[in-house]
Amino acid sequence: MKFSVIIPVYNVEPYLEECLDSILAQTYQDYEVLLINDGSTDVSGEICDRYSEKDSRITVFHQPNKGVSAARNLGLEHAAGDWICFIDSDDVVEAQYLAAFAENISADSDMVIQGIKRIGKVNDIFCSFKRFEKISRVAFFDHYLIWPHYFSPCNKTYRKNIIAEHNLRFDESIHFGEDTIFNFDYAGYAKGMFTLLPNMHYIYRFNFDGLATRQIGFHKRAYLFEYVKNKLSRFTPKRDELYWYATPALKMLYVDRTVGDTYSPLKLFVKNHKREVLEIFDGGRLSMKCITFLIRHDSYFLLDMIFKFLYRNGK
Repeated sequence: MKFSVIIPVYNVEPYLEECLDSILAQTYQDYEVLLINDGSTDVSGEICDRYSEKDSRITVFHQPNKGVSAARNLGLEHAAGDWICFIDSDDVVEAQYLAAFAENISADSDMVIQGIKRIGKVNDIFCSFKRFEKISRVAFFDHYLIWPHYFSPCNKTYRKNIIAEHNLRFDESIHFGEDTIFNFDYAGYAKGMFTLLPNMHYIYRFNFDGLATRQIGFHKRAYLFEYVKNKLSRFTPKRDELYWYATPALKMLYVDRTVGDTYSPLKLFVKNHKREVLEIFDGGRLSMKCITFLIRHDSYFLLDMIFKFLYRNGK
């Protein structure tokens, strides 16, 4: 079984060699690496070329800067493997990363997911599963505890023939949430099992540049809110769990300790999507009744306090 490892590259000179060395150190050897240099203005492109000369499994593509989605799509067009992996060029993987995938792929597998460790300003376990588990597509959509794993394509491996059959690509017209949409679309076509691994061999480099960056990202979640809500309504009728999917922007604000002020972006998001938020949070649980009451009365300060309690205490 062959893996195609697709790596978009853009101005990552300080990290790229560490990333590529970690891939070349894999204990599982049947793979190719597709480096997509997306118009880098530093020496990242030269580093790519140097590594391709060193190892025949590495192929480099140079293109004008078009964004990470276009870079990943170019990789998909040229991928020759049975399974697709994405790695960000400032991240690293441990030596067992591909082996963990290979050892847990079976005939009925359509996606295998590992956990993520985070390094940088925050060193912790970002996403993890407690145990090995194989679940169906319905269970995948219905299991709110796996919500952090939707966003990134980098801790997953995808069956190439599903991507090819349905011509799945990252949407190049948007610049936030395109990876989440790709994951939802892929899962919607998958018919097999989703395997969750307790392994955490993917190391995500956390480059948080300040509160303003995170708040901009939060505001851009508006269109993603509606997309995810509509997509998931096809697969799970559980409103109490659906809101965990449909409002990831809210939870990310309160789970991430590096975010300072949460009041302003929360207020803007809820005011702009009042009808949709009320529809999702209108459930039978006491906490949800409190939330809908405060939203209807525009009590955003108290709402902020409730979300702090719910999300930072793991409710």
